Amino acid sequence: MIAAALALVLVAGGAPSRGDLIWAYADARVSRQLDEWFKGGDFPRCVSLLATQWAYSPHDYDVVTNLGWLHESMREDDTALAFYAEYQKLNPDDPDNVLPVATLYNSRRKFDKVIEVLAPAVANAKASRKPHPNVYRLLGKSYERLNQPEEAIRIWRLQLVAYPGDLPAEANIRRVEAKMKSPSPGTPPPAGR
Repeated sequence: MIAAALALVLVAGGAPSRGDLIWAYADARVSRQLDEWFKGGDFPRCVSLLATQWAYSPHDYDVVTNLGWLHESMREDDTALAFYAEYQKLNPDDPDNVLPVATLYNSRRKFDKVIEVLAPAVANAKASRKPHPNVYRLLGKSYERLNQPEEAIRIWRLQLVAYPGDLPAEANIRRVEAKMKSPSPGTPPPAGR
């Protein structure tokens, strides 16, 4: 963590200031403490310290997803969604800012909500701001789970445009196309056979 912070300072153009060094050390110490509390199962302290870290790092995707995930794991979905919404508001240019919300809905098997959240991100994708491949994967899987295989395939084909040669997208397309060609078990044969 400290090395990464210092590397960013050096790339930005110069030796780190004393303040930068102190800040990098303090943030690394917070992260180490979070790891210790998490390993020990002290989740309320983790939530408290992550909320503090979020207050001074509101643009840090990892911090908000860690904080949200802890709330999700305690079934405090509304609190997690509030943090995710704040992250989206503060980071509108992050093409993945909707992924935490969609992941929560997916874990709760609310596939219609996943589509509601991710479809606009894929529709508004630009070459310079491509969503992460998981945005496409999760959206395609949600369509598939809602028995909309054509839409799933369409999304995975868009993924291949954004990420040519993406092996999971290619595999998903082949798998779903094969499912569409073969009837599911227990399906009566078409009339006339």
